[in-house]
Amino acid sequence: MTYYYGGVGGRKRGDIIEPDPDKLTEIGVEVHTVRDLARLRAAGVPGGGALYVVEPLGPAAEFADDRTIYYAKARVVSVYDAVVRPTPAQLRRLWAKVKA
Repeated sequence: MTYYYGGVGGRKRGDIIEPDPDKLTEIGVEVHTVRDLARLRAAGVPGGGALYVVEPLGPAAEFADDRTIYYAKARVVSVYDAVVRPTPAQLRRLWAKVKA
């Protein structure tokens, strides 16, 4: 299975992604099995984010579902899309796809 992460750009292969300690609600690294869900997360980064293929590290959270899983950490396997900056029309299409 392929796992995706959408977030801040600038990461490279081998980088470890960890939860943001400044966010009290952060329970783990949000990893997706659906690429477009991760792309939406990347789109929410001010100025545009990036989309990565990742390897989850550590145990999964108990409340994970089949599309979004929280892990203790994740390792960047590759950069899928270095800049995610969709137009409003592209965002609407992405939302429609992930809701289906």
